[in-house]
Amino acid sequence: MSRVAVNISARSVVHRKEVIREIPKNYTCNYREVVVFSDLRKLIVVTRPFYDVVGRAKASKLIRVLMEYCLMINQENSEKVKLVKECIEWATSNCRIFLRRALEARLIRLYNDIGLHVEAQKIAGPLIAELKKIEDRELIMEVTLEESKSAFALKNFGKAKTSLVLARSNANGAYVSTQMQDDHQKSHNSLTAYRQLLTMGLGPRKTFGGKGRGSALHFQAALDLQSGILYSADEKDFKTAYSYCYEALEGYLIADPPKAVRALKYMCLCKIMLNEADTIPLLLSTKTIQSIRGREIEAMKSMAEAFTERSLSKFNKCLKDYNRELLCDQVVAAHSRELRDNMLEKEICRVIEPYSEIDLSHIVRCVGMTQKQIEKAISMMLLDKKFFGVIDQHNGTVHVYETPHKDKTYQKSVELIRALSKTVDAIYSKAGTLLK
Repeated sequence: MSRVAVNISARSVVHRKEVIREIPKNYTCNYREVVVFSDLRKLIVVTRPFYDVVGRAKASKLIRVLMEYCLMINQENSEKVKLVKECIEWATSNCRIFLRRALEARLIRLYNDIGLHVEAQKIAGPLIAELKKIEDRELIMEVTLEESKSAFALKNFGKAKTSLVLARSNANGAYVSTQMQDDHQKSHNSLTAYRQLLTMGLGPRKTFGGKGRGSALHFQAALDLQSGILYSADEKDFKTAYSYCYEALEGYLIADPPKAVRALKYMCLCKIMLNEADTIPLLLSTKTIQSIRGREIEAMKSMAEAFTERSLSKFNKCLKDYNRELLCDQVVAAHSRELRDNMLEKEICRVIEPYSEIDLSHIVRCVGMTQKQIEKAISMMLLDKKFFGVIDQHNGTVHVYETPHKDKTYQKSVELIRALSKTVDAIYSKAGTLLK
């Protein structure tokens, strides 16, 4: 009888576990608009006695799954934070140390998502120190990457780089191995096939804390994207940033296609910052990228058109129409001032191009800014040698000179004389040796 009872109990445990996992899934799928956040929150509390029956690992997974479904619901951020903190307190009081660490890592990510970057930094430091002691590389990677993101948002680029380096070093010792890197390179040659598998539901998917190939690719893509962001914001090295974003795009297309939009968006931004806005339509027309659509991509296309046409009015209209996609994005906002300055310079160049002498008042009317702002912009352009000329403040005009062409004849002649001199010296040295 005891064996039968044990079997029934085991079956009951498995059945209850499956029911708990399916309830929020069906609830959120069928009643997404009217779902009550408190209902799923109560489900987490009500099922807590059941977690003592199943193993700690399975219980931890169930709690994280239920919590993720709660966080998917459109609810106030304060309520989401409160929910995660309640779960952390329960895990702490029940001595579930590994669950508590995983939940704290999730809280850091939530803080970053809602813009509370200072709070994320406060939790990340002590948690990383704790994780280093037990060498939990996988969780260290997740936390250090989130710490890098929060440090970037707080303009602390030094700490952001340090955290990213730590994330990469731990990734090299965990599942992001040399074999995974080789697989990532092979995936470039069979990208279409993998995307078809994903569409059919057969390809690798990202899993919470999973060590599968899909999870490894997803994390590698996240590392590459963060590297691209830091290179563009801190060092202004947009070529390197573009290459990192491209690697991130390839990884996301395989592991998490919806996030590929962000990588492509920053690729377009790098092209614009490199004064290669005219190449963006060609980039977006490539076979692997054609399927990526959204307002963020439309925003970058609109901005590229404004830069190509050198129209400040179109640029300002683009910022107004796509304010959320552009100025509310921390990465784009970090370059907003430089983008405005570049656009102003292009507009001024477009206006003065046909003339050898032009009134400042005419430039002011065409550009739509004050004369003081225009004079300052033109002065900076002259100092940076964006064009050659002089401002005649007495007459209120700008004299535009032709761009001087460097004659390389003199330079080549000097190089030739130096080469001949070295040849003569070598011949003289050999002749002296023969005479001896």
